[in-house]
Amino acid sequence: EDANKQVMWPLFFLYEEHQQSDFLRQCGEDSTLSDHLSSVMDPSLAPPPWDPERTLSPSSVSLYFISYQTPVKRDGKWLWLQDEAE
Repeated sequence: EDANKQVMWPLFFLYEEHQQSDFLRQCGEDSTLSDHLSSVMDPSLAPPPWDPERTLSPSSVSLYFISYQTPVKRDGKWLWLQDEAE
């Protein structure tokens, strides 16, 4: 968590066809995957050396999210499934 009590998590983008990736250490719960993808593919910045023709853009990629936990809401409080079993 950061000082504003916002949950932060790491985010990993894999550009398989280019054998490259981006790793963002702290992404806030109030931001979207699209927000972060737009920041790493900002058209106002120089393209990365591995994609000089800008074949990748926020609108040309597919995003997949993997979660190993599932939140459930009970009595107005979000819990993770393993929390509920305790």
